[in-house]
Amino acid sequence: MGWFSDKKIITVASSAYNLAGEEKDRPQFLQSLIVRNILSGTKDSMGDTIQTGYLNGPAMRLRQFFRWARQPVHYGEVGMPTGQISTGSALNPRSVEAYIPHPAGSQVWCQHAVVGSADYSYWAEEWVMNNRPADLDKAWVATHNSTTNKITIRFPNATTVIFTPVNFYIGSNYIYMYYLIVNNGVYGPDKLKIYRVGSGTPGLDALVSTGSSYGEFFPFIPIRIDNKFISPSYEGKAYKQTKKAFQKATGGHLDELIENLKDNDDLDDIDYAYVVFGVSLNVVEMSCKRYLYTFFEKLMFSQKNGPQAYQKYLAAVTAANQQYANWNNWGNNQEEINRGGHDHQRSVGAETRGGESHDAPNDNEPPRPAIPAPPTNSIRITGKSNLDTDYDTRINWSYITNGTGSGKGRPGARTNDCWLVYMGEDKVNQLYHTDLGIFSGINQRSFQKFRIYWQRSATSFTYLDVVGMTHRNEIYGGKSVTITVKEALEDASESGFIIPLHYETWRATPIIDSTQMGTACVFMVANSYQVTKKKWYESGIFRIFLVVIIAIVSVVLTGGAGLGLLGAHLSVGSALGFSGMTAAIVGSVVNALAALVLTTILEKVAGAFGVLGPVIAAVLGIMIGNIISSFQAGGSFVMNWGQFLRADNLLKLTDAVGGGIQKMIQESTMGIVQKMEDVAKQTNEELRKIKEAYYNEFGYGQVVIDPMDLFVDAKTVFAESSSSFLSRTTLTGTDIAEMSQDMLSNFAEYSIKLPNAFV
Repeated sequence: MGWFSDKKIITVASSAYNLAGEEKDRPQFLQSLIVRNILSGTKDSMGDTIQTGYLNGPAMRLRQFFRWARQPVHYGEVGMPTGQISTGSALNPRSVEAYIPHPAGSQVWCQHAVVGSADYSYWAEEWVMNNRPADLDKAWVATHNSTTNKITIRFPNATTVIFTPVNFYIGSNYIYMYYLIVNNGVYGPDKLKIYRVGSGTPGLDALVSTGSSYGEFFPFIPIRIDNKFISPSYEGKAYKQTKKAFQKATGGHLDELIENLKDNDDLDDIDYAYVVFGVSLNVVEMSCKRYLYTFFEKLMFSQKNGPQAYQKYLAAVTAANQQYANWNNWGNNQEEINRGGHDHQRSVGAETRGGESHDAPNDNEPPRPAIPAPPTNSIRITGKSNLDTDYDTRINWSYITNGTGSGKGRPGARTNDCWLVYMGEDKVNQLYHTDLGIFSGINQRSFQKFRIYWQRSATSFTYLDVVGMTHRNEIYGGKSVTITVKEALEDASESGFIIPLHYETWRATPIIDSTQMGTACVFMVANSYQVTKKKWYESGIFRIFLVVIIAIVSVVLTGGAGLGLLGAHLSVGSALGFSGMTAAIVGSVVNALAALVLTTILEKVAGAFGVLGPVIAAVLGIMIGNIISSFQAGGSFVMNWGQFLRADNLLKLTDAVGGGIQKMIQESTMGIVQKMEDVAKQTNEELRKIKEAYYNEFGYGQVVIDPMDLFVDAKTVFAESSSSFLSRTTLTGTDIAEMSQDMLSNFAEYSIKLPNAFV
């Protein structure tokens, strides 16, 4: 977020597991009912069996569970999640400038303003802007402790800052405003103002949609909280309720699930785990896809920002980029005028750009550019709990629209088939200005699209186009996992992009579909968190700048007496025509760059010769060092081959051999790791293709028969119908006559052979 999001990489992970197992092995409820009726020989008709089965099936179980859980006396410790749908209108940065404090006589230039949830990284960015602006573009990393409400910032030089964020409340919405102060034409540094919506400024509150209720969603069942499983000794009240809730919803035992999780090798990485109810975006089950269609269609009717708002946004971006180009050209013209010498005297009112003062022969500055925010729609599902669960799921999208078509939506489509197709993405580039010198950046947004079809009849279909949708799982303490549509649809297994089970939408789903959904809509979601650091200063041209800085510091600390590859810093600098400390600094930089060049060459050599590379590089290093020493001492390039027999050089060669072997092993290992990653990626894609081909050819799901179904029907407990029993056990006259004749004809055999009690 912000202009400088590439400096800090926050890694949070969320994994979803469907408790129904593999999709190809899941039960087909209707087929199971039919086969059960045939095999059991029940006196009930097929119609009665189907009716009774659905009235006592998974859909009814889940409905009863929902009604039970919504009673606070039953599930009050965990509570019921509720949904709120809201819209993010195209927030104009100009509209917030009046609410940003600034000195009298100055102006506020707000380039970007966005509405978002409580994200601690904004507070960290604000702190760096206000306290260490020179470090804003460096590789600092921020973390947040939700228990103590402390933010820790670690800078590349190993310094650490800990502070308490002001007005930071998880669950609240904020307006984040990036701006600069313009005072007499001079642009100040980048600033960030954070405003909590509803905290006392009506003008800002009016810019944000407060949202409206979207009804109730199925409750979640917490299993693990803050690295601990709930148990009788840890959150005991909640444990009693969740244990009963899990049994009512699934018929299973929560303790068994917890024991299975304890065997997971990655248990220490699982901070929070829940059981949630919903449908994965890339689900195979047709009933679940029809639920997705119904859910998205209801969202379309509830959204306030539609395709028209999206098109206006695209037009606004084009206009803003042109506005930036005009403003940027104006600034360049001012610089050309200054360099041309038209006005050599600096004035107080001189126009500046990028923090650099310029003479301004006129005041015709064009309008300053501002980045428009895209229109968004959002539905947020949060839990009201006495526990520290931080359950918070958000689905954001730009717009949903619908359409119709004649014929078949795809070859072979059958009536009531539903399917999803990824439709690519819109990439929108937005230009912005920063005070870090004369510099502009590009803020790129991506809006991925997919289409969901429903074949209504043999000759017609409908579809929904969904643009810019993402799934965001708020882990805890302001950290989240965002899953895109492309990631979800390309996942070979069921994705963590889970559309939650909305009670009213689910009730509107036909009972045949909702019952089939009930067999496979229960997920366990495991969340984990870690931080990684990106050392941008170790790559590319930044390495040179780092070497220069280190060289200058070393000169200051040694008084210029240090030695380098080309000789003493002071001597090298003096040879180039400088004197005093300046000569020492210049010599140090030259030595450092020479060492960098030599190191780069030796690295290339080491890489080209494989395991022998480090040895050859070490030999060359000794030779070059000896020749340079000879040149510095006597002015001629002479190689003393006896130098190789010195103890320190022999140690260098020994280390080089060891380093070569280590490099060979490391490269071999890295090659294996890369191959494993490539294989895993290829395997994921192939598995997805194989699964699709298998389902297209053989279908999915199977008939599941409980052996007790052969003797127990849905309403009463009895062995079987009387007609089935009599036909199976009663002996008729013909049976008795045949048995008597058999006894007579085989009398000798039966007399000499011992009978088998069971055959």
